[in-house]
Amino acid sequence: MKKFVSALLAAVLLVSVLPVTALSATAQPTSSTVLINGKNTAFDAYNIDSNNYFKLRDLAFALNGTAKQFDVGWDAAKNAITLTSNKPYTVAGGEMSTKGSGSKSASQTSSTIYLDGKEVSFTAYNIDGNNYFKLRDIGQAFDFNVGWDEASNTVTIDTNNHYDENVISTPVPTLTPAPTMTPTLALTPTPTLTPSPEPTDTPAPKTEIISAPKLSSSDFVISIGGTKIKLGDNVQNAINACGSGYEYSEAVSCVHDGMDKVYTYNDVEFYTYPDGSIDRINEIILTSPAYQTSRGITVSNSIDMVNNAYGNEYADNNQYFVSYKDTDGILSFYRSGDTVTSISIARN
Repeated sequence: MKKFVSALLAAVLLVSVLPVTALSATAQPTSSTVLINGKNTAFDAYNIDSNNYFKLRDLAFALNGTAKQFDVGWDAAKNAITLTSNKPYTVAGGEMSTKGSGSKSASQTSSTIYLDGKEVSFTAYNIDGNNYFKLRDIGQAFDFNVGWDEASNTVTIDTNNHYDENVISTPVPTLTPAPTMTPTLALTPTPTLTPSPEPTDTPAPKTEIISAPKLSSSDFVISIGGTKIKLGDNVQNAINACGSGYEYSEAVSCVHDGMDKVYTYNDVEFYTYPDGSIDRINEIILTSPAYQTSRGITVSNSIDMVNNAYGNEYADNNQYFVSYKDTDGILSFYRSGDTVTSISIARN
């Protein structure tokens, strides 16, 4: 009996010291467009089991300065990640630097996670040495809205609205069949019906169609300090006009031979594509009222003002943006309700 108990204890001890293998999964790069408060933002994000996972520090970096900013810390001794709400993010370096390509092996993060000093449980994965958190978990933790538009394959992050995990759908009412009526003989004379007067047709109010001149090449040009910047230009022209105070990121181009690059200023962003040794402008994004389109529309204007300038014959119209398309490019006005939050001038 003693030998049996000893053997059993030895087996238990052996099991207790065996290493625990972290659960692993396959991560695919997220192909969705991501809008933060209406602004198109390129993330290094992955889809795991139909959920989007974002690099934690990229999220903190992108939300810095908003109402839902948070800081990220690391305690190597405790293998702990610390999240602090309502605190400016401390840049560690390397944020928003690359965009993943191809599937990756992801293992569940083994670190302890603290939110404002309290231990919390999040679904998180480690991919190539970086921690990726489920976007909806972070949205719920810091109370910002996370949305999804399947038609345009767009993920939205709105720091001005609260997190809502429920999508409420109205059930189709069940119709109760009317009871079967048994016909009866009418014993009283049928009353004489007095004909109703002919109705007077009142024409339905017409929806006003706002017309505006069609787009031209000048609608895809902005002026910065007297310098005209247009799509296809060498981005160096824009840098010369705006100065060197930009943030920079790049990723391997999926279309061209070389690197797609992003130059981000406080008021404007330039997305480029490689053309030999030249980086040419693929998209210009206006992010503040500092700059305006050729027809005088700026960020913070209303969609009614956009209609007056460009008409309402949109190439696309949804709750996130309205856009106009021409052979020279696509002009999009991202919106929050009736207010323009950013403007995109992009190549077709």
